[in-house]
Amino acid sequence: MIDPRHIDDEQAMNVAVLPLDDPERAAAYVHTRSCARCRRALERAIELLRHLEAIPEEEPPSEAALRAIARPVVADLSARTVPVRLVAWILAGAWAMLVLAAKHRAGGALAWTQSAALLTVAVCGALFLRWLRGSAVVVFLVASAVLVALAWGEMGSVTAPGFACLITELGGAALPFAILARRYLHRRTLDLGTPLVTVAAAGALAAQASLHLTCPGRNAGLHLLVFHLGGIAMTVLAACAGGRLLRRHAET
Repeated sequence: MIDPRHIDDEQAMNVAVLPLDDPERAAAYVHTRSCARCRRALERAIELLRHLEAIPEEEPPSEAALRAIARPVVADLSARTVPVRLVAWILAGAWAMLVLAAKHRAGGALAWTQSAALLTVAVCGALFLRWLRGSAVVVFLVASAVLVALAWGEMGSVTAPGFACLITELGGAALPFAILARRYLHRRTLDLGTPLVTVAAAGALAAQASLHLTCPGRNAGLHLLVFHLGGIAMTVLAACAGGRLLRRHAET
């Protein structure tokens, strides 16, 4: 209620926004006829309100601008939803299973150290997915190429067993990809395109780490280039295609 003895600036603004036929506003105007101080306060409030109403409204941001603003936020939220610890355990478990199930394994500490190092890159890439994002795929490809260069013994040839290596790497990518794809289908507001490719590439890299110990052609350069490094590249392409299909499915 208006204080009949005095109208301060806050009360004057409250009066100024009232409808013209409001009883409280009418009472305030009656009061200002005999009080110059209150009249000036009310005049200031009305003038301020007039200036505020004269400020032009800004156009809302375009849809493209809103998408640009939302993109990094959605990407961060999406990366947070990836079960990175589960993926890391799957990578380590797949490597151990492939190595232990193999009939023949490489000897020597160097080969085992190199294999463990490549597995570590895959696991760390999955664990730090939130920060690495798409750059993890580049790290995986570089790590794969480095191991191929280190293992290169002779040119060799592309032989039939090479397709088994390719299938092994694609199989290593399948389980982490499937886990994340299932989560994407349940929460379609997420943007899991990059994480899908990253976890698939990490799975393929872990499989390559096991092949470094179990593959009969682990020192044949052409074989390594086509099926080991090529398997990582093919996994990335297949994961990109799979992510697009999932996105279309979610939109429909």
